[in-house]
Amino acid sequence: MQRADLPVYARWFSDPGLQALVNPGVVFPYTEEDEEKWYEEAVRRPRAEGRGYTFAIRLREGDRLIGNVSLANVDAKNRSATYGIAIADPAARGQGYGREATELILRFGFRELNLHRIQLWVFAYNERAIRMYREIGFQEEGRRRESIFRDGRYHDDLLMAILDRDFHERHGDGESSIPAEASRVPSPDPAGPGR
Repeated sequence: MQRADLPVYARWFSDPGLQALVNPGVVFPYTEEDEEKWYEEAVRRPRAEGRGYTFAIRLREGDRLIGNVSLANVDAKNRSATYGIAIADPAARGQGYGREATELILRFGFRELNLHRIQLWVFAYNERAIRMYREIGFQEEGRRRESIFRDGRYHDDLLMAILDRDFHERHGDGESSIPAEASRVPSPDPAGPGR
């Protein structure tokens, strides 16, 4: 991710529909200043310190930006991290890009960072995402009952996780269904950007 992407993210993350899928807090419009603060605190600094990796999701055709994927809260001792994704461009949703990006970041986490466990939180009403996570190999480990208040109702929040051995078994010792040329994850530049 580049700083130049921030105006696009500010526009996307001002969409209440997208926020309803990724933001457990109050839904309100994001500004470029909000994105700049997020970029510094959640992207640039954690990456420089080896605590998190955020990548832009771009299509090869025209280098079109469609979202981001991340591994946050990287714990080197316990070899774990928390996964997050946003296919933020509405025109790119439902086309398999989320699955492809998920498989790529899992491969990066397990094969490059040597993680043992990658977890995620997903709102129970995001059924399409839950189905995709299960297909990839994530298992539900817990449920926070009625922890999300959205549109005048309470909803559950699910904890799901995948272990390295589960990923390797399902994807042939780390091989995903993605062509090798598409799955080359660049080595992170500790001083560089990412979202």
